[in-house]
Amino acid sequence: MKQRSLATVPGQVTTFPFRELELFDHWEGIPWEKYPCWKRWSSMDSAKMKETPLEMFQNYVTESDTVPEAIGFAPGAIFATRKETIQAHSKAYYQRLMDNMFLGEMAHVNPETGHYMERFWLAMFNPSEYIQYSPSDIATTQRNEAGQLAKGKWYRTPTGSAVDLGATRRGEIISSPITALTDAPSTPESDLSSMEDEYAFAEKPTQS
Repeated sequence: MKQRSLATVPGQVTTFPFRELELFDHWEGIPWEKYPCWKRWSSMDSAKMKETPLEMFQNYVTESDTVPEAIGFAPGAIFATRKETIQAHSKAYYQRLMDNMFLGEMAHVNPETGHYMERFWLAMFNPSEYIQYSPSDIATTQRNEAGQLAKGKWYRTPTGSAVDLGATRRGEIISSPITALTDAPSTPESDLSSMEDEYAFAEKPTQS
């Protein structure tokens, strides 16, 4: 993980652990009840946000009136990026984000805006790679330079599923093919094996 983090170039976002990027397009609100696999989070005491994800995204992340079709995100929001990428936004930008996402009514151990930001981070740091505004934006390749699913090819968690199949891609091949805005094939087993080797130290407990 450290080596991959240090290899991150300006403008790039390196995500961890080994799992596919997922698609988010629930701009009117996260429909928790449709996703049993998210029950752990939706059943917790939380501070509900009055504004929709779209309102928060447009007002504090992109500051744009254009509505994206979808964005790609890393579940868990574990990632690495460079100082230059972070500093591309001003201190005032981050302060507004903090004030409106996590303070006031959202000053809670489990604010719904935290789940919003989990989905917004990549788009905030690299909008050209992780925001899809129209079908013409969908990448012609399956993966980007970081090895992630390319723009518009992101995995969509199926409604009604008790298991988040995207999570099971860490160290093994999922039983169902990846489908997103287009029919995207699963990663070849040979590619998975090479990636598994890189993450092996994070998968196995240290022997004493």
